[in-house]
Amino acid sequence: MRQATGTIRSEEFSSNDSNREIKYTVKEVAVDGYTSKVTGYNIENTHKVEKTTVSGKKTWDDANDQDGIRPNGVTFKLYADGVDTGKTATADASSNWKYKFENLDKYKAGNVITYTVKEASVNEYTTVQDGFNFTNKHT
Repeated sequence: MRQATGTIRSEEFSSNDSNREIKYTVKEVAVDGYTSKVTGYNIENTHKVEKTTVSGKKTWDDANDQDGIRPNGVTFKLYADGVDTGKTATADASSNWKYKFENLDKYKAGNVITYTVKEASVNEYTTVQDGFNFTNKHT
């Protein structure tokens, strides 16, 4: 069995053997992460980009907004490998103070992307971050 990367030229193969026509077919060995479609002698590989989600929750440590200063919402910025993606999400009472970034690429150039999230500062609160979760304590 002959294996190839790229192109096989048809003149490398004999078209008949002892006056008997030889019929050639192509089949590709499965490649992880790709689906193959064979049409005649053409092979088309399609890679499905793996996606991920980043989500978290905002917790308030302010005696149930005792002083009435809790904001209506908080904005979060998403970073990929330390670079601002320009994506933001908002958590508020209607979302039960949860946020989510969806449909994010899992890999870049074959390496897993490290996502981080930063919270926009909230006046009169200090922030403690634990992974993608944030707790704000009234100061």
